[in-house]
Amino acid sequence: MFPFSRKPNHRNHSRGMTVLVIPDAGGSRRLRVGWWWLGALAILGFAVGLGAFGAPILLAASLRANVSMIASNARLNAEKSDLQRQLNLSQARVSGLTKTAQKMAGRLNAIESRVSSIETRAKIDRVRPASTRPGGGANNTEIDNPEEAFAVLESELGTTDTNFERTLGPLEAILHHEEAIPAGFPTSGRITSGFGSRIGPRTGRLEKHTGWDIATSLGSTVRATAPGIVQTAGWTNIGYGLHIIIDHGYGIKTLYGHLSKLLVNPGREIHTGDVIGLVGSTGNSTGPHLHYEVRINNTPINPGPYLYHERYKPIPSGPLQP
Repeated sequence: MFPFSRKPNHRNHSRGMTVLVIPDAGGSRRLRVGWWWLGALAILGFAVGLGAFGAPILLAASLRANVSMIASNARLNAEKSDLQRQLNLSQARVSGLTKTAQKMAGRLNAIESRVSSIETRAKIDRVRPASTRPGGGANNTEIDNPEEAFAVLESELGTTDTNFERTLGPLEAILHHEEAIPAGFPTSGRITSGFGSRIGPRTGRLEKHTGWDIATSLGSTVRATAPGIVQTAGWTNIGYGLHIIIDHGYGIKTLYGHLSKLLVNPGREIHTGDVIGLVGSTGNSTGPHLHYEVRINNTPINPGPYLYHERYKPIPSGPLQP
């Protein structure tokens, strides 16, 4: 028989339950547990069970979400890299097309400059280029691809360059030669001595005069009569004093002697009309004047026809004959 035989107290039983603890050593102990403690223990047990079984599920779900996010980011990064590569290729293509267009524009400008130069120097009518508007020309095929369009234009420019060299090249060479011929007076003044034999003003003896003397005031400007490169600018002991020699190409040179001041140095590029020095009376001179020579293949010739020669018009007796 159990140690307790009293009639159960229904009032107390309704508030919880009694647990009888009987140790092996004997004796017993009653523990009364209220319903709210039992509910708390049940909730705690449920929570522990939920944590034990639910945590792996939640962890797996979290891992799946992270893996999905990582995969999505990797896909986005790959798409971004692909777009960046396409953008770089597009930029490189645009840069290449721009450089090609600039190169062709430079070639067209060079052709236009050559035409304008020949027109001006040869006194010819304006050369009209072929129409570049839609509908102009014999071939009216439209090309949408810019690379193909540039290739066609490159071919056309090559043909144009060839045609220019065949037709205008010889004329251009003649005009360059014509431009190298001295023309006009290097300074204003009075002709006091011509080319050829004369009585020397200092020696009183017959001598050969290799140029023309132009008497003018001391310090008057001296100008180049044709474009070229300064070959000599300095003093000489053979009579010219301070003098300048300009090489115009094609074997043509001009000499300017008895100067009081030099305004250019050897090696300088000279254009027609540039001031190169001032009139003086240095060297074998009896007064302020300019000694002017024209030389062909280093041989002095009569500069008279060149002094009265008008630019861009041929000398009647030939460009290199006195």
